[in-house]
Amino acid sequence: MRFRTTSPAGLLFWTGQNTSASAPSDFLALGFTDGVLQFRYNLGGGEVVISYNGSNLVDGQWHSIRAQRDKQDGYLEVDHRWIVEGSSPGKFSVLNTNKELYLGGALDTSLLTFGKFLTGFTGCISDVKLAEEYNINLVKGAHSGRNIQSCDIT
Repeated sequence: MRFRTTSPAGLLFWTGQNTSASAPSDFLALGFTDGVLQFRYNLGGGEVVISYNGSNLVDGQWHSIRAQRDKQDGYLEVDHRWIVEGSSPGKFSVLNTNKELYLGGALDTSLLTFGKFLTGFTGCISDVKLAEEYNINLVKGAHSGRNIQSCDIT
């Protein structure tokens, strides 16, 4: 995924189970909190937060990120070089979701993410890929969208 922003907070990506509990069981998320990039997930045994606060990523320049999960282990690559890793607690290794993906936010981002991210993303997102080989067409593949505008991707 590539992005650019000057906002220190916002949800880039979310998938998870819709539950009525006070916290989600299984989910996977990527976003910013206080200018820190966070890759968060819970496989049912507890949440892991993998944070990158190296170089400034909210500088209005294009950056690339790759978030990867292999069973309980998670990896975050930033601009093709910085790698941060972590592992989820517990014995579970499968991510169970309701198959919906949210890019850039939702009608109520805070409610969707159980307060983990308070706002949607402000900026540009491009080159979104799932499982290395599945490119997401951000225009044709969208079920719905709000406040979406074109972005200069150069």
